[in-house]
Amino acid sequence: VGIVVAAARIFGQLFRGYEEFGYARNGICLEQTELETLATEEREVHLLAEVEDEMGLRFRLGSWQPGYVIIVAISQETDNCQVEDCDPHQSCSHTCLDMIGISVMRAHCAMILSTDDDEEDDDDEASENSATVISSTTADVDPTAANLTCPDALDQSTQIDPSATLYYAVVTSNPDGSGNGLFCGRLEVEDDGWIGVGFSSDGTMDGSQGVIGIPAESTVLKYALTSTATLVTEDRQTLRNTSIKEMDGMIIMEFTKLLIEEGEVPILVGAQNDFIHARGQSELGFHTNYASFRVDLGTYPVEEDIDEVVDLEGDDMDEVEDESDEVTASALADDAQDFKDCTREMCETQVSPDFLLKYQINLPSDTTLDLCENCSISMEAVYDGEAWVSIGFSTDGMMIGSEAVIGIPGKIPQKYILSSKNNEGVVPMPESAQTLTDASIDVKDGQTIMKFTKIMKEAGEIEITPRENIFLGAYGSSDVLGYHPGRSIFDLNLSSGFVEEAKAPNMSVWFVHGILAFLAWGVLVPSAVNSSLFRELFPKGAIWFSFHRAFNITAFALFVVLFSIAVSYTTKEGTDHFDDEHQKMGLAMFILTTFQVFGGIFRPHLPSPNSDEEKTNLRRCWESGHRLVGAALLACGFWQMNDGIELFSEKYSVDESIEEKVCIAYWVWIGIMSAPIVFGVWYSKVRKENLNDPGKASPAVDVTDSGGVDTDSGIVMPRDSASIDES
Repeated sequence: VGIVVAAARIFGQLFRGYEEFGYARNGICLEQTELETLATEEREVHLLAEVEDEMGLRFRLGSWQPGYVIIVAISQETDNCQVEDCDPHQSCSHTCLDMIGISVMRAHCAMILSTDDDEEDDDDEASENSATVISSTTADVDPTAANLTCPDALDQSTQIDPSATLYYAVVTSNPDGSGNGLFCGRLEVEDDGWIGVGFSSDGTMDGSQGVIGIPAESTVLKYALTSTATLVTEDRQTLRNTSIKEMDGMIIMEFTKLLIEEGEVPILVGAQNDFIHARGQSELGFHTNYASFRVDLGTYPVEEDIDEVVDLEGDDMDEVEDESDEVTASALADDAQDFKDCTREMCETQVSPDFLLKYQINLPSDTTLDLCENCSISMEAVYDGEAWVSIGFSTDGMMIGSEAVIGIPGKIPQKYILSSKNNEGVVPMPESAQTLTDASIDVKDGQTIMKFTKIMKEAGEIEITPRENIFLGAYGSSDVLGYHPGRSIFDLNLSSGFVEEAKAPNMSVWFVHGILAFLAWGVLVPSAVNSSLFRELFPKGAIWFSFHRAFNITAFALFVVLFSIAVSYTTKEGTDHFDDEHQKMGLAMFILTTFQVFGGIFRPHLPSPNSDEEKTNLRRCWESGHRLVGAALLACGFWQMNDGIELFSEKYSVDESIEEKVCIAYWVWIGIMSAPIVFGVWYSKVRKENLNDPGKASPAVDVTDSGGVDTDSGIVMPRDSASIDES
């Protein structure tokens, strides 16, 4: 009994996805969800939800994942215990329970809780509420399925997309229903990077588990999936027969996984399962391709190893055997989760409070939803206002590089290429690519309604899949195409209708990247320039140079850190390096800044103050180059930071009003930092002219008795100041 009690606790933690059942405590029946019922000839048997014994142990009885039940069998000791009279739809308090078994099996196994025929009880109601186990499957459960092996050939397959196919087989327990089973899988992908298949409860990545193979590391391991993939602990690495290899341009990953594992989404036999697939570059990071798909593992036969079936009323239960030998588990799942069929009806999603998207997949009769050959999609965008509207199709959630259907009142909606954020970069596709049908846009009762039908897979365009897609929604403030005051980025599963806001990963990391850039190029570098331009305001000596050097070295150190962050997380997210303007500018600035810093360290020095030598040509060239490169880098830094604000806002869907305020504040700051620089350049030039003209030279300064005039700033160089010469 102690072993079984411990097993009950383990199983209670093992299986996620229970209905939120009520339970009885201190004789009070709490609120609960009605459970699945099993029909007999004359009576419906409701499985109890949860009961609690006098020691405080709770036992669940009822639905688990769709198609399964978890049964904790109990037996009443009638000598000392009493059972309250209660509605069979409720869970009531049993003051004294003795647990005698636990089992997880399919719901159609006719797991009926009954009285013990050998037990005499004068209280009929008490007898009716006592229970015993009636199936031999409660014994010898093997959760590890150690005695099972995969077949030599995997005879089932699902084509995920044109480049990826999952081959699989399911091996159930032996004898059937006695324990765990195996999922044997082989994923073949036309690619050369990491590949993965995940097991999900709702078709999304968050909260799922994945099997990911990395050819570069020759590993096939389990990962916990949220917005990123995290390697699970070694004690949960239970995969068997793993391998990954590259052959004829294909990556082939093989693995064997237990159907049911602690803390993981189960793989259900006899039901539809939501799987996900992703693949990326050589190192594990952001996926370049992603899809969700559903695998139907078919129907499952009724168990034939039931030792005893006893009706609650004592009726002959032989007629139960006359019921159907097969029960489709997906029918039981209908009550647990209601998936929309967006191939038969118009589904809709509220993109934003004033923007509604309706759609339906047009599925030809000669194809399946997974293949979706020659499929099209009918869409209807409804905006609560009068302006242009747009639905975009993206691979990464960014505007640039995406495509869109844009409707402008008074014109027929067309397909556009989005190559930049300016109007010049939003251009209609060529006439040959304008394949929309039933396209229209109307303004009625203060609403703008755009309708169109688009082919889901078109050559040279971003493909719309029947599963996961990244969409962009936008609308303007008038019927003239321009700045969009409202925009949304969202992930939408077209087959199920599941939608969630697209959340790009590593938001805090890129925020830190921007803050470091601002400190380096918006604060320290302008301060270094000003310390040089206004050096005569510092006390005599090389104090100004100490500030100049400290500001620049600190800025360079921050630049190295933020550049490393960018390179590291670009790799982690699986995107291309130095592919867009921001990345290319960052690389060019990093190279020039490195030369600038080391050029300053190893610069040609001024002539000795006690000599009559003039500056060498090399020194003059260095001075000119140092000033020119410094000014160019500062200007590029100002532009780069503004571009970074726009990229961050777009990637993480920052409200445009907030983005606008941040940009205004940023340029005000840059103006404050730039004004002294502009004034300093003018002041330095005037000062230099005055010092070089004997008629305008200050009478308090004896230029002839000095070490000369520094052409950088017009400052008189004392002969006895070696530190000034060095600076």
